[in-house]
Amino acid sequence: MRPYALMVPIWLALAPALVFAALGAGLERLSGLGLAAGWGRWPRWTACGLTAVFAAYMHPAIALLVAGLVFAARRGAGGPTTPRALVVGSRDTDGKWSALVPVAIALAAVAVLRPAVPMYWDTFVWLGKARIESEGLGALRTAAIDPTADVIPHGYPLLWPLAASWFSMFAKDAASLVAGAAATTLLALLLFLDAAADAFEGGERPPSGFDRRPRWALGGAMALLLVTPMFWVHLRSAYADLPVGLLAATCTLRLGRCLEGAEDVRRDLGAAVVAAMALAGTKDEGIGHVVAIVLAAVAVQPKAGRREALQWLAVLGSAAVVFLGWRALLQAHHVLNTDHELSAPAFEAFGSIGQIVAASAGDTRTWGALWPVAGAAVVAVLARRASFRPATRLAAFALLGEATLLGSALILGPDRVRAFAFAGTLVNRLLVQLVPPTGALLLLGLGDAASRAAARRLSDAQSS
Repeated sequence: MRPYALMVPIWLALAPALVFAALGAGLERLSGLGLAAGWGRWPRWTACGLTAVFAAYMHPAIALLVAGLVFAARRGAGGPTTPRALVVGSRDTDGKWSALVPVAIALAAVAVLRPAVPMYWDTFVWLGKARIESEGLGALRTAAIDPTADVIPHGYPLLWPLAASWFSMFAKDAASLVAGAAATTLLALLLFLDAAADAFEGGERPPSGFDRRPRWALGGAMALLLVTPMFWVHLRSAYADLPVGLLAATCTLRLGRCLEGAEDVRRDLGAAVVAAMALAGTKDEGIGHVVAIVLAAVAVQPKAGRREALQWLAVLGSAAVVFLGWRALLQAHHVLNTDHELSAPAFEAFGSIGQIVAASAGDTRTWGALWPVAGAAVVAVLARRASFRPATRLAAFALLGEATLLGSALILGPDRVRAFAFAGTLVNRLLVQLVPPTGALLLLGLGDAASRAAARRLSDAQSS
């Protein structure tokens, strides 16, 4: 038995991760986006380098358009209002990672301590594409835009299998490709943990009636996620659905900090742009997540000024360039994404789809109490908006919008999509994409409730 038979060879991803991080650091210095803050700069730099390589890989024009949007993002963010020394080496920024290290290590251990072979049926599809790229840089792109090539299914976005191949150093064996997929999942997880911790740290000024969000609220929300059985399944699955959810939650948390006036908006906006690009490049529904998040920001701040509009344009535009650029390439080479093409609404299937969604979400063996708690949180935030800060309202609107768009895909998608839903292989995977955004809402909502109570106690003590 090979020594890593019960562990994926995750060490293969170290060298590629360092290369992507170095590239991301260089791009961050050129662009002026403040990704370099604390230990969290490493996953931010790595994701920045990965998405930049992906954009150039698809087409140089896509990379140039994204660069223009990054420039717009920089203008939208403005300059930092805190000294760079404080941003990079502050006690808060480093201290949050000292608290997160045990959580990150434990979750990473779960992801890599597993059989070093594909465990679920769709993993073969994703890793089969990754193995095509292992023939050499550009091999998957060439095959994917060739309508006669054996790339199944045709027309899907490429970032997930590409990342699995690149992080495995173009390996061809299943164990190494599984390690590449695990590394990609862990990168998305680290981006989410970094964004979640920043919601409780940094320099945002609490509005009147609120104190700082207490750090224990982050632990409380994470605990609810960790008792959700499906979270653990997908952490080890090599599927793309959990990473999509983690990236969506990262984008929500970062854009929420922009709404709350964080002291260095550049870091949050830069991370949101990177997450949005990765979403659009990972799955077709990724662009739907980004649209829902940006529309939620507009709903929270409908009278936004030019600065906020530039921020939203940078986030939505970067995702749109990746999504539409890939679709343009497919159309130019006569490749059809038949599995995800929109069709006439199947209103006759509405009742059946509603039943299977309700049955899937109500399975406590799969989801625990997550969805009743999530529904109660959304209702509470929408009913008492003044009791919650802008980032929390954004998270509630975004979750509602993401759920609506994913549900609409079951009605507007082709018959093949509904066949997968009725067969029981699709709905739970779509719900997995909503798990991290739900966690983002819960940690922000719990933090707001605790900070509001603390501010009330302080006010009562001062008045007495």
